[in-house]
Amino acid sequence: MTLSNALPGDHILEFIVEIERLEHARQALADDIKEIFADVREEGFDAAAVRAVIAERKKAMKDDIKRRSKIQAAREYAEAIGQADLFG
Repeated sequence: MTLSNALPGDHILEFIVEIERLEHARQALADDIKEIFADVREEGFDAAAVRAVIAERKKAMKDDIKRRSKIQAAREYAEAIGQADLFG
């Protein structure tokens, strides 16, 4: 039995086609974002400042998720020791 006979070619091809589709979609989104930044600059706004705001918002969202996770864990520990009222 050769290697090509042992591999499920159709199934592998499905993955390849899906990845190619997603890469195309990602490129389309990147092109859309470039167009929006061109509009930002055309309107006289500072594109670098807009990018910085977007980065900070993304960072804040991640930080908020981490903070909520820590609070939830602490709340569970407080409940376990009979002090659930510590977290209102």
